[in-house]
Amino acid sequence: MKSLSLALIRIALLAGVLSLAACGAGTGGTSTGGASTGGASSTAPTAMPKPKPTTPPPITAAYCQSIMTVAQANQIMNPPVQATTINAQSSPEVGVCRYDPPQAQFAIVKILIDEKAYTGPKPVPEATIAQLVSQLESSPGATITTTTPVSGVGDQAEFLAASVSESGMSFYVDAFYVIYGNVAFMCDDFHMNTKPDDATQQNELQQCAEQVVNRLNS
Repeated sequence: MKSLSLALIRIALLAGVLSLAACGAGTGGTSTGGASTGGASSTAPTAMPKPKPTTPPPITAAYCQSIMTVAQANQIMNPPVQATTINAQSSPEVGVCRYDPPQAQFAIVKILIDEKAYTGPKPVPEATIAQLVSQLESSPGATITTTTPVSGVGDQAEFLAASVSESGMSFYVDAFYVIYGNVAFMCDDFHMNTKPDDATQQNELQQCAEQVVNRLNS
């Protein structure tokens, strides 16, 4: 069981880095302008975009509650056993918001925020993705089933589904990873022995990620 726990930790950590897709969400727009041919100008003031986050937020129970309430987590994830509590964990490396059901092995969803400002490339190169895929698949019992870049969430996002099997047990991890400004974070979900539907997991975890992006931009 110890080696299985280590494998689960490794797959979660690599999933977070691996999920950095090589396609960033498109940004930009079109502005138009021109001289008035006469009369008062009717041009409305242009709303300024909100600045992107430059530093990760400190994770506390109150901050986790502000990102996503227990009720919102249950509505998004639709778990067989609903969460009743939010547990916050923080270290110099990562902050975690856990949405836990009573007496359950896994949270219905976790939000993990890297507590070090992200200064890496945007987008992450394909060569880096390929190298990390190779590392993860070389782990005993590890399998990647889906890596899907997703546009429109933060600056860059990707959904990943993977599994690790050992001693007759299989654990499935689904992760939705986002870079937004200088903040990197992940929403993830674990299941034991029963593989969840990837499309459903992607939809649910994307909603979780959108909650976080909106909070970071508030």
